[in-house]
Amino acid sequence: MAEGDSATCAARLSAVWPESSCTRLSSSRSKRSRSVIDRCREGFAEFRQRAPRYCAQSAQGRPYHSRDQPGKHFMISHISLGTSRYAEAVAFYSQVLAPLGLKLLRDTGAEAAFGTGSQWCFFLYPVAAPEQVTAKGTHVAFDAPSREQVHAVHETALQSAASDVFSPRRRPDISETYFGAMFKDLDGHAVEVLTNAIEEPCK
Repeated sequence: MAEGDSATCAARLSAVWPESSCTRLSSSRSKRSRSVIDRCREGFAEFRQRAPRYCAQSAQGRPYHSRDQPGKHFMISHISLGTSRYAEAVAFYSQVLAPLGLKLLRDTGAEAAFGTGSQWCFFLYPVAAPEQVTAKGTHVAFDAPSREQVHAVHETALQSAASDVFSPRRRPDISETYFGAMFKDLDGHAVEVLTNAIEEPCK
């Protein structure tokens, strides 16, 4: 995206939150309220500065992560998948997610929950075999701390009867820092594991 296009995109985004809205808040307000107004103006200034970069990244297909915004958190709480091979799927994901530090936290036979002690983020539910359990154009992606873990997840998945979609690799078409892999699980769900961690050069 050209610089001019980025600026245009930023201008359109700015229309959603005009700086004048901060000024309107200032009429007939107390000193306490004025501190809120000051923060409003500071937030607008930061937004206006960052917007062109985010617009350009989006147009170039570069990944946008919630961690790009200090203090912000990812908005999706958890993901669930249906499986017609429940017991096998629970065993499969227990092994595949282990390199990421995710464990099976609960298995009732009607629900399996994976995550850490503080966050349950991935669930499996049994679905009758004749029913469709996958959806076109849908996939689940797990964020890995390192390329080593991308390799570990992918290798474990293939050893556990997953089918390969693409092996661990860089994808400059996605971003300069992307490194990931994709496979299909026992039901045919497309699962991706990726990292944007920069690999340190050998010393």
